[in-house]
Amino acid sequence: MFDDNSHERLTLAQNIFWRNLGWEDGTLHEESITMRLRQRAEQYAKPLPTDEDAPTTTAVIFQLGDETYGVDALLVHSVRRISKIATVPNIPDFYAGVVNVRGQIISILDLRRFFGKHDPTPSTPEELLIIRANGLELGILAHAIHDVITLKLGDIQLLNDMGYAWGITPQKMILLDMARLFTDERLIIGNTTSMDSGL
Repeated sequence: MFDDNSHERLTLAQNIFWRNLGWEDGTLHEESITMRLRQRAEQYAKPLPTDEDAPTTTAVIFQLGDETYGVDALLVHSVRRISKIATVPNIPDFYAGVVNVRGQIISILDLRRFFGKHDPTPSTPEELLIIRANGLELGILAHAIHDVITLKLGDIQLLNDMGYAWGITPQKMILLDMARLFTDERLIIGNTTSMDSGL
């Protein structure tokens, strides 16, 4: 058994030990452990962190031929079905013609021809995206306009040196940089500058 002096020395040693750890006595140590366990339990009770705050982009998804494309939704002024395209002579073949949209004449761009792609089963697109960028407004042909979706930038595979395609999604949708494409000098009728197709 400990005598009184031994007990006092033990108590003093314990107090010095807890004080060195930032606690005045064992009671404070136990309270601290309890607090830490309570904090840890609260942390575990919280929902797991999500990536809701991850940077995103919103795109209009459409299909043309055998390709599925996405374009910045902020650049899409409207979408509509095509009733009739008026042909225009002496224009580049990637222009399908023009349409009248509420009294405004809109030139129609066929991306298949613009990108030099061969469509093995050509069919007439019946839908149109009206896109405005860099002071230019054009209609983009589409076989189907699927959806408007939000994409996480972290899920997109960035494409370097791929012309006007800046990324591809896990679903193999090609994301187009329409703002940059609309700076292509070939789109200006009467400009004879030869340039690469861009895709």
